[in-house]
Amino acid sequence: MPEILKTIPEGAKVTLKVATCFGGLVEEKATFIGNVRQHGYISGNGSWGLYPFRNGGEPCYVFDARLYKQRNISTLRWRFTVKGISMGWEVPAMG
Repeated sequence: MPEILKTIPEGAKVTLKVATCFGGLVEEKATFIGNVRQHGYISGNGSWGLYPFRNGGEPCYVFDARLYKQRNISTLRWRFTVKGISMGWEVPAMG
């Protein structure tokens, strides 16, 4: 399991760096719910599969988070959709 997901307490406010369908990164505010578990594998080229690939691959971990101003809890994939995570909600500078 990734070390950063172990250190975040449940209910903490985090900023997620999420990959878009166009290859860019977007920052999303969220509340970390937890429930980290291994689900599937990621190959070297970035594709996801439920079972290990012939040429290896590394385990893919999923976790639950509630995105800012959302009612429902979302299940997100670490290193597949979520590329980075940082503690706190980063507020953009004014002016």
